[in-house]
Amino acid sequence: MSAPVIFSKSFSSFPQITFGFSTRQSEVTSEPIGANARRSAGDDRTRTLQNHEEFLQSLLIAENELANPGQVHGDTVQRAERPGEYQDCDGLVTNKPGVFLTVRVADCLPVFFFDPSSKSVAVVHAGWRGSALKIVQKAIALMAEEFLAKSETMLVYIGPSARACCYEVGEEIASKFHPQFLSRGIDPRPHLDMQSITVSLLNEMGVKDSHIEASPYCTVCTPELFHSYRRDRAASGRMIGTIGLQRC
Repeated sequence: MSAPVIFSKSFSSFPQITFGFSTRQSEVTSEPIGANARRSAGDDRTRTLQNHEEFLQSLLIAENELANPGQVHGDTVQRAERPGEYQDCDGLVTNKPGVFLTVRVADCLPVFFFDPSSKSVAVVHAGWRGSALKIVQKAIALMAEEFLAKSETMLVYIGPSARACCYEVGEEIASKFHPQFLSRGIDPRPHLDMQSITVSLLNEMGVKDSHIEASPYCTVCTPELFHSYRRDRAASGRMIGTIGLQRC
């Protein structure tokens, strides 16, 4: 199996959008970590930079065009006017061409937004904390406030993440979510369906089911393609995803 970069069928219909999501596969990497967007995972720094550059080159974008949220497992979403670092947030929105919003994940949900009516984009890092605080809804609300984006025309891609089959949680975390998103079987602890939670939150904001594209992959049980913190703990690398409007 070979899939160095994953693309969205929905976004690919719009030539003004650049989008891609990396895997752990690369021509310049080697195991045990694989292609890695996390520099502190015990990987060789030179090799990590090569992997990163390979990913960016595949999308024809540069490092100095990236806007990076700090990813603190919260619900803050900021407007990105220019590339650079945006601390203390887990989501970014922009309508500026040439500003490519990024997210780095290894089980949490990477959620990407594009609204053709306002020509604006967004990215969200949604762990269980951010999802409990409805961060995807806050991203849509900020797009509407800043750019007059419309949820009924919005397209959303939910990237590879830990699916319900592998997302085991404790009762304290489970209590924060509606029982419909929990499954209980032979495991002593419940499993949480983060993807369904995200779809429900999007629907509540008026995003149509037909405009939501969700990856079928579970990061935990697809080790040949994806990093997973739940599976590999401190040895886990990260995938990177980016979305942005091309310059004219």
